[in-house]
Amino acid sequence: MRSLSQNKMEVSSFIKKFTKKPDANIGCFLAVQIDTEFIKTAVWGIKNDLPEIIGIGGTAQWDGTSVEVLLEAIDTSLSVALEKIPEKVEIAKAIFGLPEAWVSPESILPNRLNDIKTICEKMAFKPLGFVITTEAIAQYLKAKEGTPASAILVRVSTSEVAVSIIRLGTIEATHIAGRSGDIASDVKEGLTRFGDQESLPSRIILYDGTADKLDDLTQQLLVSDWYSIFPFLHIPKIETMDNSFSISAIAISGGGEAARSLGINIKPIPLQEPIQKPIQEPIQESVNKPESNPEPKLTIITSIFSKIKNFRIRTIRMPKLNLKFPKITAKMNKINLAATVVFLVFLLATAGAVQAAKKLTRTTLKISIAGQEISDTVKVTADLQNNSIDSSANILPAQTVTLAKSKEQTKPTTGKKTTGDKAKGDIVIYNLRTDGNKKFDAGNSVSATVNDNKMLFLLDSEVTVDPATPGTDYVIIPGKVKVSVTAESFGPEYNLAAGTEFQTSNYSKSIYVAKNEAAFIGGTKKEIAMISKKDRSDILAGLTEAVKSEAKDELVNQNQDKKIFIDTIEVKPVKENYSGDAGAESESVSLSLEAEVKATAITEADYQNLLAAILSSKVPGGFSANGQNIKSEIKNIQTDEGKIFFDLNFSATLTPQTDKKQILEMIAGKRPAAAIDILKRLPRVKNVEFTFSPKLPGFLQWIPTDPERATFEILVQN
Repeated sequence: MRSLSQNKMEVSSFIKKFTKKPDANIGCFLAVQIDTEFIKTAVWGIKNDLPEIIGIGGTAQWDGTSVEVLLEAIDTSLSVALEKIPEKVEIAKAIFGLPEAWVSPESILPNRLNDIKTICEKMAFKPLGFVITTEAIAQYLKAKEGTPASAILVRVSTSEVAVSIIRLGTIEATHIAGRSGDIASDVKEGLTRFGDQESLPSRIILYDGTADKLDDLTQQLLVSDWYSIFPFLHIPKIETMDNSFSISAIAISGGGEAARSLGINIKPIPLQEPIQKPIQEPIQESVNKPESNPEPKLTIITSIFSKIKNFRIRTIRMPKLNLKFPKITAKMNKINLAATVVFLVFLLATAGAVQAAKKLTRTTLKISIAGQEISDTVKVTADLQNNSIDSSANILPAQTVTLAKSKEQTKPTTGKKTTGDKAKGDIVIYNLRTDGNKKFDAGNSVSATVNDNKMLFLLDSEVTVDPATPGTDYVIIPGKVKVSVTAESFGPEYNLAAGTEFQTSNYSKSIYVAKNEAAFIGGTKKEIAMISKKDRSDILAGLTEAVKSEAKDELVNQNQDKKIFIDTIEVKPVKENYSGDAGAESESVSLSLEAEVKATAITEADYQNLLAAILSSKVPGGFSANGQNIKSEIKNIQTDEGKIFFDLNFSATLTPQTDKKQILEMIAGKRPAAAIDILKRLPRVKNVEFTFSPKLPGFLQWIPTDPERATFEILVQN
């Protein structure tokens, strides 16, 4: 890969090369798409009053953070575009396509604005403006298809999937999900983050920011079940776009709008066939059109970029004094003689002061040196079974840290149960059989049917009914007995009127029958709150999670000499004291929990020692690592059978090795300006500063001749 200085030179020379008179109605511009993981570029121009792509650059990866890597990625991508450009065109300005995360409602975020300023300065670009990439795509689709688009945009990259919803040409929002092996699940995860939706556009547009082949991903989307989770009105149509889709949208739509802002006449883009033939036939979707559809906003940023002049600090040199001393003769008068003596004394005193300053002054030298950036990721294992560091295999000894926690919580109950009073009364049981008496045990049931509802009652005591006896005129007189009964359940519906007929057990009424001579009374019903099993399990889960959350900070505070793996924190209940059992009547349930919290940790000393060992193997000759310029981060933690596996990401600004004694000897006894000129000729030196003690007039500021009276400090700059 070419260095940044090479890139600047090549781009600048390229621009100079093509400063001949351009073809009619063509101006040459740059389009740069910056995303979280990749860079794309394109060269575009205006031909016949229409924006036109001249050359598409390659897709280059970057880490999303380092502006140096960003510059190299733009260089890599742009080099492909430059190879496709015809001669006799003039490079003008650049339009930037940015992700939503780089932009505030008003402008580009300050730190990202600095990145863009650096790009423009290093690569000789003049900024034209910027547009949010998804908004440029929305406008691009509208221009190509002749109507505001409603669709779900899905951008696929190496580690993430970005899902955006467009309704009638307006971007509602964008949500990002982590990339997994199942693209359908990733898209669904992104869609769930939009919350409840009345309906979703039945069109999914899939495009990538990498070299991914989208065919397999498209098939996964086609076979996925969308209806069961999301409110699609129809089976969503799946479309795939080629790798130039997003950068073309930025160049044609964003760039075209920017050109209009400069007063360039731009015609509407002619309507064309759909950009990509859909895999499924489109189905017209019914969508309520909003009152207004704002166009994607293009922000002109020319005014944001202040014109930066390169200032050069020049050393002010006094003219050399060509002094001629008069010859003292006896003829001189006393006044001239006295003046001459005073002058000579002054010169001698000045010379003596200078020599004294060189010997007695103390100075502090600060040299700013350009450091060298290195970064890498290594796999590290933390093992509970290891007692020492194994730097050859990147293994750290791990240990378990514990904490005792107690916490109480009260929550409203969700359980409900019905209670009340049961209706009571007396019935008379009639025995219509003549062949013997009939015994009914306590608890035997009798039933009455009221309004098609069968009402059960239970006998309060055991009774025996005598058999029926013959009466006069051959009339049978049934045997009868009175007994108290109680309703089987609560409720006023069991308060039956007098004269209600009852069936005894399962016997036919032609054999045994019963009636109440008086109405049943006392039946009531009410619903009360109670503690359910779920209430107890929910409060335990919630209290356990609260203990875990509090324990995280306490474990860190109590183990400041260690790195706690937060993901390994476990809470084990030791004692659970509930306010009531499941089924108990209560409006609330309380739990007092005593628990043991444990987690896996490594010592900070072991971590730093391993990091130093790893870094020492990466530092090239002539450089050294300063601990203050080392950054590290633990990522992608996984656990398995007492072992923890993680990625150790680290970066460092390396300090060039310098011989302080030799440097001080080079500048000893010299004026600060001369010393600065000498030091700035050294490799990687960016700035030099001197301070003197005591503070003396400028003509007495000299670098001490004794190196022991000089303090040397190196400042490393990124």
